[in-house]
Amino acid sequence: MTNEAWIKNWSEIVDEDQDGITICSRQTGDVVLRIKPGDYRKNSDGMLEVRVGSRAEFLKGPDC
Repeated sequence: MTNEAWIKNWSEIVDEDQDGITICSRQTGDVVLRIKPGDYRKNSDGMLEVRVGSRAEFLKGPDC
């Protein structure tokens, strides 16, 4: 069994589909990132959490 660590992320979700989510990340200087399924989840409060060690595809930035 693997222990995975997750961190809360206060980014705005711009788009969500079967291939992942696109977020506007205020924590990283207003850049737009794409995160694959399995690397993110929503907690019981609906808050976005990202798996520690996951990778995000840079789409554009700064300014969302």
